[in-house]
Amino acid sequence: MGLGPMQRDRQHVRLSLASLDFLGTDAQLRAQAEYALRESDTRRQRTVNSGRDPTGSIAVFVDEDGQVEEVTVGPAWHSQVGVSGFADALFEAYAASTRRSTRSSTESTRRVNINSLCSR
Repeated sequence: MGLGPMQRDRQHVRLSLASLDFLGTDAQLRAQAEYALRESDTRRQRTVNSGRDPTGSIAVFVDEDGQVEEVTVGPAWHSQVGVSGFADALFEAYAASTRRSTRSSTESTRRVNINSLCSR
């Protein structure tokens, strides 16, 4: 049993990949990747406050200004909070993270005030 005409033609077709030269040299790509990692680390360091819902299924990470940086949802959320409880759990996690953000901000302000008093 021989190959059909379509299969025979496929054997002789030469495929070529598109050129990726427009992305830059290896050195440029490495530099861009390192820069992206550093920026990611910087953003991660700014994300100092997190909060979770009571089940621990949903976590919300906020920066010092209370702006949401990241939300993570655990794999068992469906069985722990369910579809009908998801919004409430998300809000609880957000509220917990902003409470921590407010506490951190207040403590930071106190430290600045105390430090400014000590330097006089």
